[in-house]
Amino acid sequence: MKKFFALAAVVAVALTSCVTTTEIPDPAGEISFEAFNYKAQGRAVVHGPIEDADGNPETETNYPETEHFGAYAFITNDKATYTTYMDNVEIEKYEGAWRNRTKKYYWPKGTNAWLKFVSYSPFAYKDNGADATHSINANKGIDFSNFVTTADWDKQIDLMTTDLSDNLQSGVVATPFKHRLAQVCFQVSKSTEYGDRVVTLDNLTMSNVKSTGNYTSGVWTTVGDEVLTFEYLPLEATQTVTTTAAAVGTNAALVIPQDGTKSDAEDVDYVKVLIDYTIDYGGGVKDVITGTTVTIPTEWLEGKKYTYTITIGMGGEITFSPTVTDWTAGEGGNITVG
Repeated sequence: MKKFFALAAVVAVALTSCVTTTEIPDPAGEISFEAFNYKAQGRAVVHGPIEDADGNPETETNYPETEHFGAYAFITNDKATYTTYMDNVEIEKYEGAWRNRTKKYYWPKGTNAWLKFVSYSPFAYKDNGADATHSINANKGIDFSNFVTTADWDKQIDLMTTDLSDNLQSGVVATPFKHRLAQVCFQVSKSTEYGDRVVTLDNLTMSNVKSTGNYTSGVWTTVGDEVLTFEYLPLEATQTVTTTAAAVGTNAALVIPQDGTKSDAEDVDYVKVLIDYTIDYGGGVKDVITGTTVTIPTEWLEGKKYTYTITIGMGGEITFSPTVTDWTAGEGGNITVG
């Protein structure tokens, strides 16, 4: 488990929606949240993907209690016109409930006002050094501008948001987070023909991955020409390959959803995977294979986990083509009898 990075500073955000802030007096009850991951993931880390704890993608697990998220609430009395009631409020698990640590927020009293909520995670999403900003709108939710992903495994951010809630008047606010990036993993195996011959994976890198994107009205578009290269094995590390597919390394790349199916003469838009491996035939005889490159012509969508299995096959089978050389005449002679 990676070390949790402290969330120290309040992140400044750019608000582009045309809403104003209002105060509602005479509160009827404190607002608290019930945070969980949609088809969830459960490893309690800020950096790196929050993973499914039990391998069942249908299981909803609790949102990590060490994490913080940002929340907005909008108030209306006609369910048509909204103003801001909670403005980018930092929410954490505090004194047994998901709430703001320094200020309490309350439901409006009476029956003529409703609240609509939307949240994002993690609150400190700028910890990866990205210059991203987000904006909010009471009718469409949260957008992100220039969100930059990274190939530094320790600084990856699992960006999540909720959909806009229904108009609510009381209770604990259900906060089902959905992953907004895509996740890419690799597995490797060897063909059964290798038998007891030892195959070692020396390197696996994924390159030409677009690094930056805008998330607008639920749709990702990539921005700029900057690309990333992910190194799935640590420097100088190797991994023994068996006939059973096994995950390469321990990391999963979090990437901007992007279309890798564009076709042109040079395949410049394809994501590329490079592998190096060694085959030990025994008796001190080894083959070192470097620079094997394949492309991934696929489309990565938000909230999807893509696992590619690479099978290292043997060279062509050795077969024989037998022929028989015809007899050639040798020097005999004449033999006379009688």
